Amino acid sequence: MNLHGLSQLPLSAERGWPELVKIRPVPMWLSSLGLLIPNLFACVIIAIVGVGLSCGILYHGILALSRTREDVVAGGIVQTVIGVGLVARAFLWLLALA
Repeated sequence: MNLHGLSQLPLSAERGWPELVKIRPVPMWLSSLGLLIPNLFACVIIAIVGVGLSCGILYHGILALSRTREDVVAGGIVQTVIGVGLVARAFLWLLALA
């Protein structure tokens, strides 16, 4: 799915999209508490679980709120959103290292 396909979806602010946007990053924020554990392996596992839960919330929220019930469309949207987020995070890391 490309960005033009995303613009064709019937999305509206009245249908709960603002709440989905607010709730989606919560597992990643809570996974940062794993940094209090002095074990690198546990920190990595907790971070991966946080990202996975965030993707799951986004995927199931898109399926519930959009009129389309196709798994491929919802998966494409999740892949696009997470991909853009990872690119932005990599850019911020590069700025921090410079």
